[in-house]
Amino acid sequence: MTLQTKIIKALELKGYLVLKTIRLNKAGYPDIFAFGLSNDLFIEVKEGNDTLKPLQRKRIDELNKLGKISFCYHTDKIIYPKNITFDIFAQ
Repeated sequence: MTLQTKIIKALELKGYLVLKTIRLNKAGYPDIFAFGLSNDLFIEVKEGNDTLKPLQRKRIDELNKLGKISFCYHTDKIIYPKNITFDIFAQ
């Protein structure tokens, strides 16, 4: 099971409506959109040697400036931005 699939399943168990993006009309947006009662999450998922690209970083910043919660999750932790704390896998 991929990290992305694990994240989707964990968020669904928390009650989020989760959408995995495949192709959007604009590039650089996060892989996962998760809509919840108290907040919405926009998560870019990275595994292995994959790195966060400048456009992806820009999109995460744009979403956070709009008051959303957006971040990049790599392997087992949030790698960008550093000031975001959200435990995806906590019960």
